[in-house]
Amino acid sequence: MIKRVRIEKVVSQGEGLARYEGKALFVGQVLPGELVDVRIVQQKKDFSRGILVDIIEPSDARVIPACPYYGRCGGCDFQYASIEAQQEIKRQLVKENLQRLGDIEADSYEELPLASAKQWRYRSRVRFHTDWQNGNVGFLERQSTTLVDINHCMVLCDALNAYLGSKRKLLLKREQKQVSALSNGSDVAFVDQEVSFELLGKKIVSDAQVFFQSNYLLLPQMGEFVHQHAQGERIIDLYSGVGTFALCVESPLNTVIAVEKDPRCLALAGKNLQYTHFYSQSGENWSDSHQLKAADTIIVDPPRVGLSKPVIQAITALRPQTIMYVSCNSATLARDAKAFSQGGYVLTKLKMFDLFAQTSHTESAVVMKLSS
Repeated sequence: MIKRVRIEKVVSQGEGLARYEGKALFVGQVLPGELVDVRIVQQKKDFSRGILVDIIEPSDARVIPACPYYGRCGGCDFQYASIEAQQEIKRQLVKENLQRLGDIEADSYEELPLASAKQWRYRSRVRFHTDWQNGNVGFLERQSTTLVDINHCMVLCDALNAYLGSKRKLLLKREQKQVSALSNGSDVAFVDQEVSFELLGKKIVSDAQVFFQSNYLLLPQMGEFVHQHAQGERIIDLYSGVGTFALCVESPLNTVIAVEKDPRCLALAGKNLQYTHFYSQSGENWSDSHQLKAADTIIVDPPRVGLSKPVIQAITALRPQTIMYVSCNSATLARDAKAFSQGGYVLTKLKMFDLFAQTSHTESAVVMKLSS
């Protein structure tokens, strides 16, 4: 069934929203204002999903994807839009989520300029997929387990692209050893080399075993945002990882407490931080411990699912003057911001970081202040 529809806007996960028979219709690879033909492939009670068949009236922001693997590789789902259009769509999506899910109007806070860097060759962290029997290295197709063999990725930094080219055999050899070890009921240990970056004039180390921001070019701007807006002498960094944000605020003159459950993260954080105290706990266990009695600023950078209610309640109970929330999912950010508003906090600043150019993903950071 093919229908012609007008795209109203782009929503979460980069899908376009149109209306068909009174229901929402979601379709990928489209831009606001475009008139398109869509094949309906899924019908639900409240919405439908379709596949783009043809573009009747293209947007001026539509461009030809630069990557030869676009459409096969599951990454970079936004390559069909100009970088300016990508960023504007992401801005509007974050602000709309804050309004729709968080009841926070755009005119109630200051929106700082979106931070961006190179749109290509920016990514310094990635998970390769390998097939040593066929000599293939690359990434999976979108919503599939099929491996796309890739010789060069346009968003990877040069050091990572080498593993698709001249260093490919190293990845294939590693997979072969892993398969052999598992078949014998054993395991193979691989030492992951530590890598270092400079952040606000300080050295920070990480490795492939732990979470670390994948766009090293924007890391200084994220660190500067945290440094500027963290206030007071007692600062808590929840979900601190290897101590990225704690590093931005620690000094001999204040007390910084990092809360992190991953032992490997804590080991690396111990190398990165000089003046920070550590709690080896999850955010949820920390919220039950009642070991911390006061804070001036609390920084949170949770996973995509956001904060649990107990963690929000524990943060609110400490009554910090400032809460800084860094998020890779603006929907859960908006949900949690609403919960904090019910506890007396007002969202005052929003800044977005285009960490993932050519994709529909973005990073957002907000500052919330305790209302007087």
